[in-house]
Amino acid sequence: MTSLSEAYGGRGRSEVDPRRLYLGVGSFVAGTLLLVAGLFVAAEVVLPSGYSSAEARRLGGVLGGVGVPLVFLGVMTVLPADRNTRVAAIVGAAVMCLGVALFAYAYPYHWVGGPRPELTDLTLPTAGLYFVGAATTLWSVFVAVANFKTRNDPGGTVTMEVTHKGETKVIEVDRAELNRGGGVGLLGGTPDGEVETQTNRQRGSGSGSQSTGSSNATGSGGGMEAPRTGTTGATGVSDGGATATDIRSPLDGTGDGDGSDAPAGPGGPVTPGVSPAARDGPGDTYCGNCAQFDYVRTEQGMEPYCAHHDELMDDMDACEEWTPR
Repeated sequence: MTSLSEAYGGRGRSEVDPRRLYLGVGSFVAGTLLLVAGLFVAAEVVLPSGYSSAEARRLGGVLGGVGVPLVFLGVMTVLPADRNTRVAAIVGAAVMCLGVALFAYAYPYHWVGGPRPELTDLTLPTAGLYFVGAATTLWSVFVAVANFKTRNDPGGTVTMEVTHKGETKVIEVDRAELNRGGGVGLLGGTPDGEVETQTNRQRGSGSGSQSTGSSNATGSGGGMEAPRTGTTGATGVSDGGATATDIRSPLDGTGDGDGSDAPAGPGGPVTPGVSPAARDGPGDTYCGNCAQFDYVRTEQGMEPYCAHHDELMDDMDACEEWTPR
């Protein structure tokens, strides 16, 4: 079973490169500061000495125009996007910078309402160039955000990578299977119909004989009989004074091959190699101590996984293929 330290902090964990994170945050902060400074300068709230109103607006427009693409590029740097989306964002930011350069050249003489109306008006080309760049960069940001949300919350099938005993395989899990109710332990619901589980399985009573000789217990499923020695009573219940030969462990062997490991209760057929004491003992027969049980990481977190059936689990009830760990 994969250790928790490897599952949470080992290979395959998706995380942002610290250098890319610092670059994105730095670009976002720098762009925000330039945008705020441009607004203050253009509004003549903070006016550099020796600057006229036209020069202040020109400087404010340049600062704000450079700050907007920096903000967009900062967001794009942090988001996990593909190469084409990043290239589109960079191209859009470059077009915005060209628009800023054209604004610095055109304002105020080649601008609408400027002091030189006989000169060529570059207001519309400048605004159009900047708008095209801003639309391209903003669309790239939207695409990156949409892909990021879809990656974290896919609407259909989820791909799960399972590493078990050095072998890695990819399993497609249906979204309905991940979102269905129930879970492990207290979150499991009451089974419907006549589904046999660990908690609602009926156990056969003893033969009623108090002798210490052998007695035969008949299962309700197939009429199989097997000799049992020692004190009788409920299956798997200790009498408090059994001898050492009557005490058995779920990990013990199957006996001497005389049929003593045949099912002695209504639990149904038992997997070959699993003793009745291991399967019908007091508790302990659940998926958590099965050799095929494991935990895997999915996009919903840690999920119980059955290697025998090759699927996620919604309860911990032991199946017929249960084998002790």
